Amino acid sequence: NLYYTRVMPENTSIQPLTYSQIGALAALSAIHDLGCTEASLKWPNDILWNGKKLAGVLIERFFCKEISWISTGIGINVLQEEFDTLNATSLSHILKRTLAPSDVLSSLVSWHTHWIHEAITNPTSIQEHWKQALSWMKGKKLKTHKKEKTISGMVVDFLTDGSLTLLLEDGRVEILRSEWIEL
Repeated sequence: NLYYTRVMPENTSIQPLTYSQIGALAALSAIHDLGCTEASLKWPNDILWNGKKLAGVLIERFFCKEISWISTGIGINVLQEEFDTLNATSLSHILKRTLAPSDVLSSLVSWHTHWIHEAITNPTSIQEHWKQALSWMKGKKLKTHKKEKTISGMVVDFLTDGSLTLLLEDGRVEILRSEWIEL
């Protein structure tokens, strides 16, 4: 598997939550480049193939010597064949060929750099591409947990701040946000 982490000073022209969208778009773009074009983004930042997890993104923000840093962690299942309890798969299994993690890394670094540059030069483009990648989820049923309660409903839309609008079974609308953790 490939475990990629990129740490860089926070760029003030990029909104903090946009880093998660950048990471998700980079992982999805790299996976598509390698031939797994059926892979899709699942809100907020997992990559799935036929309902199985293929990759995930984790963003952390931390301060060191009074500088705000962003750590982007991206994990992509490359060669793994056995997954104990996870509903997951790997690129080699899907593509029926052996890939080297270094092949995946090259594409991932290139796409991550591309989307960071895009976020700086055309910030609305990131949200547009991210929302487009999630568009397959609109109208689908979603069951999730918010604090200690289970919430289920139909996905209505994705907002530019990274949140998801869910129409609950009782007709109410719930806005779900992915959490931003500062260390």
